[in-house]
Amino acid sequence: MNDLLSNPAMQSGVLPALAAALAAALFARTRALVLVPLAGLAVVVWLALGLTLEPLTARSKLVLGVAAAGAIALVLELLQVRARAPARVLLAVLAAAGALWIGVRVLQQLEGVPLWTTSLLLVAYAVAMVEASHTGAGDELRTLTVGVVLGFAFGALGLQGASASVAMMGIALGASCAIGVLALLWRTRAPLGLAFVGLPLAAFAVFAGEVASLTGELPARALAPLPLVALAARWLPPRRQSTPAWRDALVTLLAGAVPAAAALALAVWPRGAASG
Repeated sequence: MNDLLSNPAMQSGVLPALAAALAAALFARTRALVLVPLAGLAVVVWLALGLTLEPLTARSKLVLGVAAAGAIALVLELLQVRARAPARVLLAVLAAAGALWIGVRVLQQLEGVPLWTTSLLLVAYAVAMVEASHTGAGDELRTLTVGVVLGFAFGALGLQGASASVAMMGIALGASCAIGVLALLWRTRAPLGLAFVGLPLAAFAVFAGEVASLTGELPARALAPLPLVALAARWLPPRRQSTPAWRDALVTLLAGAVPAAAALALAVWPRGAASG
């Protein structure tokens, strides 16, 4: 039994999916549905990664940052705050501050132009990802489908960037979001119009990308296409009532897979070219 639980596939895929299924059963048709993607992350952190606060590593900050994003999203949903300009600006500022907090040890080693360039790139990526996460506000099916793409994309990017923790958390997030999509397809009631279900997903994409790039070997350029994964949901035409929900989810999945594939190509191609 211990060997089964210590298997990486079980820790990052199967068990997170089961935890997400339980959370979806408990929170379906409630605004606490925003916590479903985090159920899988909690399992992989608990079983495989652990959370140590002394010393406070970048990986620990990543977990704390995503947990904080989930808590903020839940509060905003319970208060039924709309994703209007003031809330969006505040969340973008918080994401940028979180990105700088996570990368502070690396930034302290830089001076002059490299320091300002790296800091500005971190802020720009955080703002772009958080802003993109609001484009699917009110359509939690598309947003969770985007989470499937982002999660498994980071699973692949984490492996390319020599960051096993990011890879495992990405796979867990993708599996959890897939369960969330299935839960939405299963139910018959109308969508709740969740405005901030994408916030924890965006926070993970910001912080995990930063950790894999600053402390791992992932080229920073590989992060550039990732906000387009979320924007793909906005560029698709609104779903008609006659269109099956599963078809809309599939189209969103395929649309988001294009920039995700571009990110993976940017991570792999230069390295392969150099070795050739």
